[in-house]
Amino acid sequence: MLEDSCLSQFQPSSAHPTKQEWISRRESSAVIAQWEADLDVDESVLSYDCLRLGLTGEAQRKYIESVLNISNVTTQIHEIWNILGHGWDYDAESLPSEEEYPISNGHIMSVLAPPKR
Repeated sequence: MLEDSCLSQFQPSSAHPTKQEWISRRESSAVIAQWEADLDVDESVLSYDCLRLGLTGEAQRKYIESVLNISNVTTQIHEIWNILGHGWDYDAESLPSEEEYPISNGHIMSVLAPPKR
């Protein structure tokens, strides 16, 4: 899916050296990617960025078909917000788990190169 993605904003790269090439790619892409600073539960900026994806058409269908499980964490998040609201310490182990998705494909990295900080 990431092979066919395009960044939401123009950033010169080997994949899109000109703005016109990027515009053309963005108009035809079913996956739009945007780098953003990741935040912890206190809404403090973390030392790494996260990639947000917007999916349409075929990419959206493929993603939906690949979902194995959906967990409702609403109660858990409300409990964490209650703890934070009282200024209490929270157990990081109680947070929903997140996994890093390493990207080793050179083409994908040329298309989705994160912004320099």
